[in-house]
Amino acid sequence: MKTYGGGSKPSIAVYSVSPVALMEMGGVKAMGMPSIMAFHRELGRKGFDVTYLQIGGDPQNDLDQWFDGLRVKKMPHWTLPRILRKSRIFSKFLGLPLLVISAFWPMFLFLRAEKERHNGRVVIYGHLAPGAILASLLSMTMRVPNVSRLYGTLLPYHFGISEQYPVGKLRRYLNLLRYYDETLAFLMPSSAHVITDDGTLGDRLFRALRGPDKRLEFVRNGLDIDWKGVLEDGADPSITERYFENGWPLVVSAGRMIAWKRFDRTVEIAARLREKGVNVNFLILGRGDEEPRIQEMIRQRGLEDRVKIKNNTPHSEMPAFLMAADVVLLTQDYTNLSNTLLESLALERPVVVLDVGGTSMVANDGYNCLTISLANVHEEAAAAIVRILESTELRYQLREGCRDWKGEGAYSWEKRTEVEVNLIKSLLNNENYRCST
Repeated sequence: MKTYGGGSKPSIAVYSVSPVALMEMGGVKAMGMPSIMAFHRELGRKGFDVTYLQIGGDPQNDLDQWFDGLRVKKMPHWTLPRILRKSRIFSKFLGLPLLVISAFWPMFLFLRAEKERHNGRVVIYGHLAPGAILASLLSMTMRVPNVSRLYGTLLPYHFGISEQYPVGKLRRYLNLLRYYDETLAFLMPSSAHVITDDGTLGDRLFRALRGPDKRLEFVRNGLDIDWKGVLEDGADPSITERYFENGWPLVVSAGRMIAWKRFDRTVEIAARLREKGVNVNFLILGRGDEEPRIQEMIRQRGLEDRVKIKNNTPHSEMPAFLMAADVVLLTQDYTNLSNTLLESLALERPVVVLDVGGTSMVANDGYNCLTISLANVHEEAAAAIVRILESTELRYQLREGCRDWKGEGAYSWEKRTEVEVNLIKSLLNNENYRCST
C-alpha cells in the first residue's frame, strides 16, 4: 500500500469536488484558474493521492498524465434543459440544486469505496460554491473531514463590506438570498475554510457570518512562474512586433473577459491617450463573454491599430507577454490583487493599478507600482502611463520596490501549499471527523 512521508500509515487521499475543469477557459487547455491546477499538482508532488471529481466543464482526461499522484474523474450529473438554461433566473435558482441532487449519489458511492480503500484517511475538498456545498453534504454523510475552498468571492461587496461599494442594510440581506450559492458556501458546515487572499475581502465576510472561532486559512496565491529565469532571459521584442508594426511602447492588460474585469476601461484609456497625442499600443490578453463587446468598442472608437485582443494564451506563455510590456495596466472593479499583479511585480514590470478592495495589501503607490482611484480611473491611468514612459528614474524606483517586495511577498506554489498540507494532516489527526457547525 502506498504510504505518505515514508511512514506506515496508508497514503492520505484528497478528493476535490469541483464544477469546473482542472484548467479551463473557453476550451483552451492550460488556461484559466491556474491556482486550481497548481494546488492539485503540488499535493500530488508532496505524496498525496489526489482525485479531481469534475461535475461541470469540459472533460480534460489527459491531465492525469501530466502530474504524478493526480487523476481526473468526470462525475455524472443532470443539467437543465437548454431552453431553461437560457434564463438567468432558472439557471441560477434551479441549476445548482439540480447539480447537487444529481451528483450526490454517484459521488457518495464512489467515495464510500475510496474511504474503505484508504482506511478512512480521506479529506474532501469542495472547490468554488457548488463544490463546497456538495462536499459539505458528502462529509456529513460519510463522517470524514471537509474543506470549503473559495478562490475569492464578490459576496463581500454585495454585503457592503467595502466602503467603496456601499450597500443599504436591507439590500445587503436581500443580496445574501440573491447570491444564495456563495452564501451557502460560507455557511455550510465544514472542518475548515480556505479562502484566497485576492483582495475581495473574503476574510471579513467570513468573520461577519461565522464569527471569530471557526477555522479559516486566508492565504495569497503562490507564483507559478520561474521569475528568476524569466528575468535572466529578458524581454522578447518580437512579441510586440508580432501584433503591432509601429514600434510604440506596449501596455498589457490580462484577465478573464467578464463584466467586472472592466476591459472597457482599457479601451477608454487608450482613446484618452490618443486624444493627448501619446502613441501607445494596448494588448489585452483574455477570453470570455465580454470579448465581442470590447471588440466592437475598439472598432467604434477607431482604435484597431493600437488596441488588440489576444485570446487562447496558455498561462505558461503569460510571463513572456508581461516581460514585453512597458506598462501593465489593471483596472478591475472590486480588486486587482490578482495573479497578473503578483506575476508583474515578481517580473519587476511597471504597473498601473486601480486601488479597490484589498489591492493595497500588495500595491504600494510610488513604491512598487502607481495606484489610481475609482473616482477618476481614465484620466489618472492615462497620466500614470505617461509618467512611467517618460521617467527613467521612476521606472528604476518601481523596479527596486518590486525587488524589495519579492523578499517577503513572493513565494512559489510549492511553498504556498505547505499551508494546506499542514491543514489536511491536522484534520486527519483529529479523531472527531464531525463537521464544525
